[in-house]
Amino acid sequence: MKKTPKKIIITGTSGSGKTTVGQLLSTKTGIACTDLDDLFWLPEWKPRDKTDFEKKILSLATGDEWIISGNYSDLSHITWPKADMIIWLDFPLPTLLWRTFKRSLIRSITKEPCCGGNFESFSRFFSKQTIFYWVLRSYHRRKKNYGKYFSNPIGKPHELVHLKTSHEVHQFVESFHCS
Repeated sequence: MKKTPKKIIITGTSGSGKTTVGQLLSTKTGIACTDLDDLFWLPEWKPRDKTDFEKKILSLATGDEWIISGNYSDLSHITWPKADMIIWLDFPLPTLLWRTFKRSLIRSITKEPCCGGNFESFSRFFSKQTIFYWVLRSYHRRKKNYGKYFSNPIGKPHELVHLKTSHEVHQFVESFHCS
């Protein structure tokens, strides 16, 4: 019987469902899930100092078990080599744009907190800080970089899971075994 991974990374472009998958796996395993956006963003959308952010990630990665959802590729050298499993949620660009549009709109209306207790707003929704702009800017780079990594992983061998559709994600989460 295969052992349940105790150190899990969930990555993918914004809107791919990293936080949702992390929460679902956390519920199944009892392992706490940390969303890197919650560590990075301070009130009023102020980014955390890079050194402080790195210290928080180092502290998290020294634990015996964790689920981390998020990207922040420039600091992946801290967590990825320690992971037992890396999950890449790799959806088509139109899917991601639709999801981020819908999520941002709903958050703007309901004032649901996100990213360390911040709030999305209609003014942010239509500015250069919008998540749509970020998805468009980061999508192709992430696809290329994660594709390279998944075809030739560096360091410690981990289980790599590449999911491209909502159906694949659902099947994966449903079949995820805890031991």
